[in-house]
Amino acid sequence: MIASLFIGAAARRMLPELIGVARQCSADLIVRESLEFAGCVAAEALGLPHASVAAAADSALDRRRDLAGPLTRLRQQAGLPADPDGDMAYRYLHLCFIPPSFDGPGARFPPTARFFAHHSTPTPYQDLPPWLDQLAGRPTVLVSMGTVFHRTPGLHETILAALRDEPVNLLIAPGSGQDPARLGPLPPPHPVQAACARVGGRTRPVRRGLFCYSRLGRLASNTERKRLYINVYWISRQRQRQEEDGVT
Repeated sequence: MIASLFIGAAARRMLPELIGVARQCSADLIVRESLEFAGCVAAEALGLPHASVAAAADSALDRRRDLAGPLTRLRQQAGLPADPDGDMAYRYLHLCFIPPSFDGPGARFPPTARFFAHHSTPTPYQDLPPWLDQLAGRPTVLVSMGTVFHRTPGLHETILAALRDEPVNLLIAPGSGQDPARLGPLPPPHPVQAACARVGGRTRPVRRGLFCYSRLGRLASNTERKRLYINVYWISRQRQRQEEDGVT
């Protein structure tokens, strides 16, 4: 899937427009999600540094050898020379928010990998559900399968069956379009909560930066344009001048 979809289809179509956007806004840096590959190629074509952010359960791992071959054609499209060792993928910085121990004692990470603890900050737009204060004083496990695999039949049911008798509070976020009732009756005193929260908040402006990520869960929403639904956010110099002048 990575070679045929994320590199072979998505990145190939995204690359020309991304290079144009980066030039237009005079980007200083391109930050990409780890399954989005047009960002690093565009950055190297323009002589810019780039960083990746690990976004999947195993995306902190060193996959340079696996990516080198599939990325060859994409680099050729941008007029770049061969990169047989795949160093481009993590050349400058690879940000990871999953503890390295999660990948096992034999896991290998890129030399530029940096691990950080994730800290959720409360926002003024979302109150915590009242049942959180009623949870028993024991470890809490959150099960969230993202925007794609939450639709896998039987996945949440298997996790529930494995953990329902363990001394933990088990919170399951079934995801959009999923009915929590399909999990069946929950054992008293309700150690399992089927929850799906929408997180709100604001982002801090970043000047002259490009942020690229892939959205596999939205592929079908853009078929009328015959290209993948890839979101690219940028803040241009014009926007920067507007902010400096106090124009919103």
